[in-house]
Amino acid sequence: MDFIYDSYDSEGFGRITSEDFLLILNTKDFRDVIDDTKRAHLKAKVLEYGTSFITREEFLNVIQRIIDSNAFESICIVLKSKII
Repeated sequence: MDFIYDSYDSEGFGRITSEDFLLILNTKDFRDVIDDTKRAHLKAKVLEYGTSFITREEFLNVIQRIIDSNAFESICIVLKSKII
């Protein structure tokens, strides 16, 4: 996901505008990794908080939480299938 962020932070300031973040949400690479429900939730949060910028750290933390959540859900599905 770094490469997606970097393409919008071309000046290297370590932050992107919230408008750019909303554009990132709709990129193919992002859609391939993050499902529609989670993307809609992220969009709603950005619009709700009205933040002007999202730092690289904030962006990567959000992505990591989503990936961890997906991994957790996958593990639960596997465990559930073994119990049944």
